[in-house]
Amino acid sequence: GQQLITPAAVATEALDPTTGKLLWTARTGGMNASGLPQYGHGLVFVNNGMGSMSAIKPDGKGDLEAAWSTRRNIPKKSSMILHGAHLYMVADTGVASCLEAKSGKALWSERLGAGQFAASPILSKGRLYFFSINGDVVVTAAEPRFKVIARGKFDDGFMASPAVAGNALILRTKSAVYRVE
Repeated sequence: GQQLITPAAVATEALDPTTGKLLWTARTGGMNASGLPQYGHGLVFVNNGMGSMSAIKPDGKGDLEAAWSTRRNIPKKSSMILHGAHLYMVADTGVASCLEAKSGKALWSERLGAGQFAASPILSKGRLYFFSINGDVVVTAAEPRFKVIARGKFDDGFMASPAVAGNALILRTKSAVYRVE
């Protein structure tokens, strides 16, 4: 059945959305995470808000153990992206990574050369868009091999994650809002 996945301080819980009944708990540690959990390949991917992530198989009851977990280049603020067989993310420090979703194996981890990050990346048409705190934008291929496609710069930095509206990106820097098509 359906599950409502709720990451919180110390643990991630799954609730039955119709009754509120607790289905399972996984001790993922950390603080209240701002990154959204992702689901695929029979696993729930949870960022704990403290630089660690876990992959949980959500088919049990009671206390569950992580199928795998890692602390290497994991974002504290932004959400990760599950695309096909891979997880993509950018750590607060500016290191972007691609992990094999089923195993957690790092396929690449590369410094984007754009400072620090808080905003979540965006995926569109096989490209990942990363928006840094100092206003740099880095576009890479959403592939298991690292490849920068483009770079750009805004006058001010990004704390908020971009929004998608049709064919447009709505970008909010610290001082302005842009619509980019």
